[in-house]
Amino acid sequence: MAKIEKIVLIETKSPGLHIFSAAKLPRLGIAIIATILNKNGFKVKAYCEDFAAIDYNEVKDADLVGISSITSTSTRSYKLINEIKKINPDVPIIMGGAHPTFMPEEVIENGSDYAVRGEGERTILELIDAIEGKINFEDVKGLSFKKDGNFIHNEDRELIENLDELPYPDWSLLENHEEINYMPIQTSRGCPYNCRFCSVIKVFGRKYRFRSVDSVIAEIKHLLKIFEGTKAKRIFFYDDNFSANRKRVKSLLNKILDQKIKMPTWFSQDRLDIAEDEELVELMAKAGCMRIMAGIESINPKTLQEYNKGQKVEGIKEAISVLHKHGIGVHGMFVLGGENDDIDSIKKTMSFIIENKIDTVQIMMLIPFPGTEIYNEYKQQGRMIFDGAKDWYLYDGHHVVFQPNLIAPWDLQAKVSIDVMSSIYSYYRALNFIFHRQIEDGLLVIYSNNLQKRWTKINKDFLDNVRNIHIGPYSLTKNV
Repeated sequence: MAKIEKIVLIETKSPGLHIFSAAKLPRLGIAIIATILNKNGFKVKAYCEDFAAIDYNEVKDADLVGISSITSTSTRSYKLINEIKKINPDVPIIMGGAHPTFMPEEVIENGSDYAVRGEGERTILELIDAIEGKINFEDVKGLSFKKDGNFIHNEDRELIENLDELPYPDWSLLENHEEINYMPIQTSRGCPYNCRFCSVIKVFGRKYRFRSVDSVIAEIKHLLKIFEGTKAKRIFFYDDNFSANRKRVKSLLNKILDQKIKMPTWFSQDRLDIAEDEELVELMAKAGCMRIMAGIESINPKTLQEYNKGQKVEGIKEAISVLHKHGIGVHGMFVLGGENDDIDSIKKTMSFIIENKIDTVQIMMLIPFPGTEIYNEYKQQGRMIFDGAKDWYLYDGHHVVFQPNLIAPWDLQAKVSIDVMSSIYSYYRALNFIFHRQIEDGLLVIYSNNLQKRWTKINKDFLDNVRNIHIGPYSLTKNV
């Protein structure tokens, strides 16, 4: 059996331009797994393609290659596997991440030897033992592979209950890690909510698992040392719902303040209902919170209900006001194209953003990701326009990939990617920010305006294709 000594890990690059193109941020999975492998004596080279080119000489000499992929990067991942096999035909290839979790057979059909489903930190070492012949492949939980022409899907691996067992990511193992724009840290996994379009709970579960406050504090201090003198001047909390356990977050923030940690400004992903707890908002502001990345999703009450969002429009308005009162900005993330969205509701979204002075905005089209309820429903109804390995790169929120209910595909594409974005990222709005001394936000609007123009130019063929798809409203609502 093969002896594994040198391992190359790769996080495949994003498929195109998007609002975070300038923010070079790796996902945490590959960094944690690289750290685990390094601690267990393996020689590891890790690459995040968004900020480091792969050294194929390293790949040529590797005993094992691991690729981390989400749905939108899987098309690139399959091309990469083909390239790797040409220069190192016998190297075992593992794919892990959200997409392999939901589409393991597709992953294997496209060249990966193994697909790791769910959390991979414990699976990786057992899989290496299996490759080296120390244990049977069938005994590795969370693993899919092919044997004698048949797909084998081992039983799911249990979620990691005690996240303190995981090591801090050793960012020095990632090539060109100095190019990371924000210091990344995650204090929890899972989300207790159940948004229908979200695949997070399918990977990490609805149970909210979190690290101890002391562990988080120690890693923050570690990050401040590791990234001293680099481009990373702020911290970004990767938690899908940073403040889901408010008591715990208050304890963390109080400890940061009590220990007088020289905390840089930071961002977190949060629900807007944190504003119901003004004590929490005050603590966040005191501890350096600059902005929350809020999944607002919609201001159409029917769409909010459809998404299982559990929030109301008036509550959204009030929350934005409370956060602004305490000096915390709001990055509003919207998902347009639900069953109850039409041209009028999209126009109202644009007006809502401007009227409520949302600082920065991320407007995406609804994407039915594999593994979600919406994907299964739309596929069964025959509404997927672009669906499969060659099309996954379109699943980035900027391309319409399905037949909406109340409007034609082109109407959704044009309103979201051209009309709405051009209005939200107008030079007039940029100047207004600059006039009110929000220089950074003004510059971001200008950057996003230019980015949108570049995106439109690069995607000309796709836009022409969608424009020529003569499909009217699906009329599901009318048929119910």
